[in-house]
Amino acid sequence: MLPTDTTQRPLPFRLTEADLPDIILRFRVSSTKLFSGYDEILIRGNGQIGLRTALKRDSEPTMRVGSVDPKLIARLLQYLSSEGLEEWDESYPSEEREYVGKLLTLTVRDQTLKQVSMCQPEFSGFSRACGAIKLVAAMGAPEAINGEFFQRI
Repeated sequence: MLPTDTTQRPLPFRLTEADLPDIILRFRVSSTKLFSGYDEILIRGNGQIGLRTALKRDSEPTMRVGSVDPKLIARLLQYLSSEGLEEWDESYPSEEREYVGKLLTLTVRDQTLKQVSMCQPEFSGFSRACGAIKLVAAMGAPEAINGEFFQRI
């Protein structure tokens, strides 16, 4: 289990622990194919976990919810910072016409602090960050990684 002491590293983007309840980390995977659906993980700084999936772009999504200790969210943000989140480009465009895109967004109080669109083979830091997001989500909502809920994540 990950240690939950948040004093080891600062949070990214000069965030403080007081900001945690207002933070939303969103990881969405979708295809550019017409009518293709999406999978999405939402992690809130207060520990709420949300999973959404839709078979088609305009379909009503299926949702699952869960929760984790908010200190774990602080540790996740610290980990993302150690992977270089603040320095990543906003867009890694595809050279192909059809592709699966991954969108990672960090917001606080409706202000976007970072958004990264990955539409090409991932670099290792991004892959590790996505894995950490999935792991934290699965601690509160096991469907995040059990292979039965998501089709794309």
